[in-house]
Formats: sequence, structure tokens, C-alpha cells
Amino acid sequence: MRINAKNGIENYTLNVIDNDKGNIVKRLYQTLGNEVVKTNFGSFDTIKVSASSPESSEIIYFLAPELDYFVIQSYSSIKEWEKKYLENY
Repeated sequence: MRINAKNGIENYTLNVIDNDKGNIVKRLYQTLGNEVVKTNFGSFDTIKVSASSPESSEIIYFLAPELDYFVIQSYSSIKEWEKKYLENY
């Protein structure tokens, strides 16, 4: 995902291991735009990327170009009204 973001590739698929079931799923990755994300270490301009698959919930990633496209925040939609965040440090 980081390499594709570095190279400006906005739509692609990857085979990944599903965290819930442990099986391999094909996820569609799409760049959704840019967003500023506030963390304990300051605010960062990020690229917002969606990863979706019919077999699992959607995951949203925020990659910071100034940190070599490191994922500084992500969340998955468990239900329409509930999101599970990966803690940022």
C-alpha cells in the first residue's frame, strides 16, 4: 500500500490475510483524497485510502507522505454506526 501511494497509484487490488478469519481475501484499495490527521505528535497531511472486500469490513487508512507514507491512523467499520480505531502514538 505504501509503495503504491508513493508511486501515485490510486486504485488496485491486493491479496491479504483477513484478521478476523485468517484466510486470504482480495481487497480493493482506493484513494479517497487528502485529510489532516491530528496525533499526539502533531498534525499531518495524509492520503486517505479505503480497503474493501465482500468478505470483510472496510478499513480506512491514513498515510503520511512526510513520514515515508507510514500509516499513522486507521479504522474499520464494524457496524454502520461503530468504528474501531487503531491507536495512534
